[in-house]
Amino acid sequence: AAVAVPALLAAAVFGAARLGSRLAYFAALTAVAAMLLLGPLGRVGLEADDHDAAARRALAVVPDGVPVSATNSLGAQLSDRRRIFSFPLLREARWVVVDEQRLTFLDSLKPGPSRAALAMLRRSPSWKRVFAEDGVLVFRRS
Repeated sequence: AAVAVPALLAAAVFGAARLGSRLAYFAALTAVAAMLLLGPLGRVGLEADDHDAAARRALAVVPDGVPVSATNSLGAQLSDRRRIFSFPLLREARWVVVDEQRLTFLDSLKPGPSRAALAMLRRSPSWKRVFAEDGVLVFRRS
């Protein structure tokens, strides 16, 4: 997306110049209103559902600063640490946090390979499940 933004911004400027000032202002105000109502900023005040609450509780189980492997939907909340891996990469991860409802494979939305990796993680004696709620799982290396 970062590559496309400059071109889209330039196209918007040239397009607004062709529309005329009143229509350009109206288009800009409409875009801002849509962003506030429909975008992430518009959802800030809404209550999270049960799955989001389970994800927050799962993330609270993982100690700060430890190396972790996580699915993409949970990885952003853990990205402040020095070592984080995209599940199913484990490497030196001591903890794994997986959202089965939003399972991804590395940066792909195809969950197939991650399902196999999760099944192996569940069977492994090296990993202990310490949290499971609404499809959100946390494992700790034993």
